[in-house]
Amino acid sequence: MKVQDLLAEYLYQNKTLILPSIGSFELNSAINIYETKEESWPEDAITFTQNSNAAVEDHFVSYLVQHSGKMKPLALSDLDSYISNGVQLLNIGKPFTIKGIGALTKMGNQLSFQQGHPVIEKSEQTTTYVVKDRTRQKEEIKELNFDSETRKGSSRRLLIILASVVAPGLIAWAIYLAIPKSDASTANEATEQADTTVSNTSVITDTSISRPKDTLSLKPVPSSSDTSFQLLLFSFADSARANKELAKQNSRRKNVIMAAKDSSLQIILTVNRPLGDTLKVIDSLKVFYNLRAKLLKQ
Repeated sequence: MKVQDLLAEYLYQNKTLILPSIGSFELNSAINIYETKEESWPEDAITFTQNSNAAVEDHFVSYLVQHSGKMKPLALSDLDSYISNGVQLLNIGKPFTIKGIGALTKMGNQLSFQQGHPVIEKSEQTTTYVVKDRTRQKEEIKELNFDSETRKGSSRRLLIILASVVAPGLIAWAIYLAIPKSDASTANEATEQADTTVSNTSVITDTSISRPKDTLSLKPVPSSSDTSFQLLLFSFADSARANKELAKQNSRRKNVIMAAKDSSLQIILTVNRPLGDTLKVIDSLKVFYNLRAKLLKQ
């Protein structure tokens, strides 16, 4: 069972749920959700208190491990990924829906909470209750996924990342071996065609850094406008570290690319928001992800 499916169940049983970097949810102690047949509860049955310094409790972690069937590190990783995806939704002005509890929205630096509907379903295999959400729509489910929600485990995710990085180089190398070395121009054209077919991106060759041929594909920096801007997240002189960080950032958010600058490799985040929101986005990255981003010159 996914850890996000256990959040409402934990709140129903313990009356308090603390989500790290978000805050705490309190359920009225007089309400027993397991004894009611209604699909709604009184107004203000759940209250929310914002706390960006909130930390996960040991009792909550033990509950996730017991009911999800996952080891503690993996359960914590899934919880962190779920909350990170929710924070990204809030930062782009969309609601963060927690099924069976309600939805959070963000105005400035303040979070507001709208109570949802209590929904539970008795599990056939265990004696615990499994939360079943009737309120979240298909579009919200797609947004919360961020292309990583359906992962089966950290090992599978690692294999996907490695395959996406290594595959273009292997295909290009195979084509290079299959074509006579004397026909250099034809080999180059075939290599460029293979790279385009697999990655659908342009290849930027950084001659100031020594690395194996055709193992690193860099995306060109897109032109900026008054409705978007770019932030520099990291700068590396070593291609291996740059590739590792790029894979890590792509697993958490979209619009992250790598570009060569002088003798370094830069990890760049493109933000599709007005330039006037630069400081707000930089502050959010620092508070929620401990990233010290810098604005690139437009």
